[in-house]
Amino acid sequence: TKLVTKAADNPVISEKDNKFGTIYWNGDAEGSIDMTGHRLGIKAGPGGHGLLPEEGKQAGWERTPNAITVYSGTLTVKNVKGMDIESDPTGSLYGRGIFVMGYPGGADHMSGKGHAKLVIENDDDPAHAVKIRVNDTGEDFGAIEARKNMGSAEVDIKGLVDIDSKMWRAVESHGARVSIGGGVIKGTDVASIAAYSNGKVFVNAKLNDDGSVSATSAERPVQITGDISAEGGGHIVLGLSNEKSYFKGLASTDINGILDGATGQWGYNPGDVSMRLANGATWEHKQVGTGYHHKKETGSNEKGIAMDSRVTRLDADKGVLKQFDPHKLTIDSYSGNMHLVYEHAGDGTNTNDYKAGDVHIKKAAAGSAVTMVTDSSGVAVNDETAVRKTLNALAGKLYYDGYVSGERNLSGKAMIAEGLTAS
Repeated sequence: TKLVTKAADNPVISEKDNKFGTIYWNGDAEGSIDMTGHRLGIKAGPGGHGLLPEEGKQAGWERTPNAITVYSGTLTVKNVKGMDIESDPTGSLYGRGIFVMGYPGGADHMSGKGHAKLVIENDDDPAHAVKIRVNDTGEDFGAIEARKNMGSAEVDIKGLVDIDSKMWRAVESHGARVSIGGGVIKGTDVASIAAYSNGKVFVNAKLNDDGSVSATSAERPVQITGDISAEGGGHIVLGLSNEKSYFKGLASTDINGILDGATGQWGYNPGDVSMRLANGATWEHKQVGTGYHHKKETGSNEKGIAMDSRVTRLDADKGVLKQFDPHKLTIDSYSGNMHLVYEHAGDGTNTNDYKAGDVHIKKAAAGSAVTMVTDSSGVAVNDETAVRKTLNALAGKLYYDGYVSGERNLSGKAMIAEGLTAS
């Protein structure tokens, strides 16, 4: 069974709101939808623009479909064996699967205090994932958006998700908190995950007091495809802690943006990405979507020139980092051990044979290590001199910047493997 709400149904909404939802939550109530062990299917859309011309104050307003809309109060979906969430923004410019925004009431908008929270209590069974699809029929569609606005906003999905966004950003937080247990997040256009204005996004992760990252589950799969970005103090925290887990994409945080929306003041406005990469989990550093860009930086709103990647913290424990992209990667703080994999052209004896960008580690915790790895293709493995040249050239792709200031916490070695498989 699927609950469907269309713009043409003239759904009940708050006055002067141009959004509607199949589930529409407002006021200061703490309530729940108890699915008693069943799956919940909902759809919002098609949207509409200029519908219902005789409907008073809202005549001609665009009607944007967000399958779940929460403006104030707390809504919990409990005892649920997964969800199917769909938004069809046909006839509208925007649309979300889940939209949670702190929207306090006022004279012309009867609402609550604007502390908006959505909790979905599913589990780690892939069959019980929260599946979100937004049809790519317009210009600005994503699966989940949480926005602090004039109140506060939080989305807490306890178990797995199945998100595939072909347009815009799959998951975004604007001054809000988004927590996702794990699962599949695909965002192959602008970003899979984006955090703005001190917003936070956690996926199978928690941030410890010392800034390190712990995975909330060692078994839960986390499979993220798409570039990520954080700016304005936004923070993305990822816990990849098993062989089933991976992240494919760039990580953009060295961002120049608008510091003051009122004045349009422009300046350096970075964010943070912190990650745990452990137990065979892989980060394939390779551009997936458009890459982070801004019209002011590129002179175009088309595909921009993506910036180099930078992460605040990388805690590794038998993790794998595959550097497969020309963009440089900087790691501000590194701890643990990992394999750093490069592909090479020719015999790999020259640093220029390694087309992917350099990796810089600015500082490392005591006892940290990196093993550089490339495959044996083209290498004269029986020629000791040739092998040494290949290993030296490979090692030249890693820079330990802390060494210059006297730090001696990172050890490194290089090796030639039988073969590499790119996913």
